[in-house]
Amino acid sequence: MKAISNLLWDEVPSVVHRYWLSLGMVLGDGEYVRAWPPVAVSAPFASLGFGAALAVSLSTLAGAPLYTYSFAIVTAMLVVSGLGAALGLWVWLGFVLTDLVVGDHATLPGLQSKYSPDPLDDFARGYLPLGLAYGLLFGLLVVAPLLARVFALGAEVTVHRRVELELTRAAGSFVYVVALAGLAYVWAQAVPFMIRPIWSFSGSVPAATAIQPIQSNASGLATAAALSGVVRAVLTRLATPRLPTSHAALQSRSGTSVVGQLVAIPIQALILTMLLSGMVFSIFVGLFLWLAICVLLLVRVFAVPHIPWYADHVRKVPLLLRIATCALVAYYLTKAVVEPAIARREQSFASLVSVLLVALAVATFLLPGPHLAHDSPGTHLRAESRGIAQQWPDTSPPPPTGPVYFSYIRQLASIVTRFAIVAALASSVVMFTPSRAPADNCGDLSDCPYNVKVALVAAAIALVLLVVVLLPQLIASAAAAEAAMAEWTTAMAASNAMRMMSMTSAQIGRYIIGWGETQTAAAVAQTRAVTQSLTTEIVRGMIARGLTREWVEAQLATYGRSFAKEGMKLVNKQLVPRIELMRRILELWP
Repeated sequence: MKAISNLLWDEVPSVVHRYWLSLGMVLGDGEYVRAWPPVAVSAPFASLGFGAALAVSLSTLAGAPLYTYSFAIVTAMLVVSGLGAALGLWVWLGFVLTDLVVGDHATLPGLQSKYSPDPLDDFARGYLPLGLAYGLLFGLLVVAPLLARVFALGAEVTVHRRVELELTRAAGSFVYVVALAGLAYVWAQAVPFMIRPIWSFSGSVPAATAIQPIQSNASGLATAAALSGVVRAVLTRLATPRLPTSHAALQSRSGTSVVGQLVAIPIQALILTMLLSGMVFSIFVGLFLWLAICVLLLVRVFAVPHIPWYADHVRKVPLLLRIATCALVAYYLTKAVVEPAIARREQSFASLVSVLLVALAVATFLLPGPHLAHDSPGTHLRAESRGIAQQWPDTSPPPPTGPVYFSYIRQLASIVTRFAIVAALASSVVMFTPSRAPADNCGDLSDCPYNVKVALVAAAIALVLLVVVLLPQLIASAAAAEAAMAEWTTAMAASNAMRMMSMTSAQIGRYIIGWGETQTAAAVAQTRAVTQSLTTEIVRGMIARGLTREWVEAQLATYGRSFAKEGMKLVNKQLVPRIELMRRILELWP
């Protein structure tokens, strides 16, 4: 069981991590279940089956074509995924694969029989929006727990130098609970608007029964997420003393390559455009929305980071504060621009989409792009490790200088030119393509005040868009921080081991183990009390302070030889208690 458990939760994520950073972190999130090998082995398969069972119940019991019709089913999947992004991935896979096979989607406009003669149109109006709906569910079940863990790791990295290990874990758990609940609430506010293509691509209006269960229970979904996060914190605390040592060697990335960004930007822009596609009235507008987002992302990555002094100074402002500023821009612009449009009974969502574009433009300058293979995230932790181990050579190249800046400007101009050529070719096709019908529910924009707080929805959508933009950068930074933490821990252990080499056995027993030192009854009782109070966590603490297994085994062998001598046990009253103590330490050795 242990071998299979380690394979599923340690070795496989480590291998995947080398080739696909995000998926490797997802597969390893929730690895605390390795403390209970039978649970660790069965949890992925149980989660997969649970997701499949929920898909069957959605179709047969609830008679609904989409998960948004059932708050209970979404909540049940979220509760499991809150225990770890890996479990969320298995639940999502089980649900989606089963729903595709047994789900009754015939009542969805794009999948009704009237579109079946044209397979391409059937795909564009039916299965493409359905895939977007599955992607939104993926965001709740996999991305939200992973992102909450990223923020929790950031909190642990921030406080680990100042407080005890237990308080560091408590801080991480608290941040995880708050982040997961907040992300669930944001998702519930935003998803009714972003799931609109299922209806709007076919010229239909979203059914109220498909929107209201989630939209009207955002607080309930956030509460369920918080409770799931609390359960995870408790399970993690219980698992820590029993958790075997991980042998996965995490490696940080040295930055993002220019080619990687050139590939990622159009994909990110396409995802953002699809999320907003239910609020645009034609493919032509959608195309230019995609191009506008591409330009903003290009500026964010290739221009803003190289404005002299600016990027370094803006990064000193806490990330969450900058993200919140972008959301507030969307919120107050909606009150200033969109709500007056609603009062004028305007039907188009153009004003809302424009506000979201402005929020993205603000984010372009408040959230500069990542380092492009020039320096590595996690530098601050490595600096701390250097102070411990006194040997961490800095091999990172120097930051880019003026000539490199002009090179990036030339690259940016070349890229924009290529996108213009693509736009011209695409436009020639779009001109002969029928337009989609206007998005027509919330029903039209003027209906929104009766159903939702539009400013709050705009802020939530802006946050979802920022998650799509920032997620690769956040995951890379978290992986670097995790690797740097491992380096710091290794350096600290090496430092403690070197310090222990200069200590006598009596000093090790006094300062690291805490046994009794004299032959008095009180000292013997102290040694026995230490033995009785030992746990795996306490032994881990001894190891962190420099205790080695070799020293314990050597002491046990020495005490065994002394015990074998006739009458020796009568002279040294500490002999038997210390033999028992050494044996107990070895039994609990992690």
